[in-house]
This record gives sequence, C-alpha cells and structure tokens, in this order.
Amino acid sequence: FGVTGVMGTLIGFESLIAASAMIGLLAGLLNVSRTAEFMVMMGAAAAVILFLNFLHSYLLLVRFSAVDIMRRDADVI
Repeated sequence: FGVTGVMGTLIGFESLIAASAMIGLLAGLLNVSRTAEFMVMMGAAAAVILFLNFLHSYLLLVRFSAVDIMRRDADVI
C-alpha cells in the first residue's frame, strides 16, 4: 500500500493544483470585455500551461524517485 499511497497522494495534489489554476483562468476569461484584456488572459493562459508543465515534470520525477527508494528499502528487508 505504500507505493499506491504515495502515487495517489502526488496525483491528487497535482490534480488539485491544476483544477484551481484552470478555475482561476476560466474566471478571468469570463470577465473579459475588451481585446486588450483578452490578450492579457491569453498570456496568463500561457503562463498557467508553462507552470503546470513544470509542475507535472517535477512531480513525475518525485513519483519515480519515491518508487525507486521504496523498492531499494524493500530489497534490504
């Protein structure tokens, strides 16, 4: 259950952050009334996509590192 718990926790954490970022972005897009505001929101969307890409890459590395550490600990016993 250890590996499943770690994986579930990290995937849940990533999903919550992605959902909150998307909700914030959607709320901003719904308040757009001019072209300049739309362009600002498109820049914000690009920033959110970049942030989520970095977050996903980092958490993927953490997941595989955690599984590797757990495997090494299980082999010792």
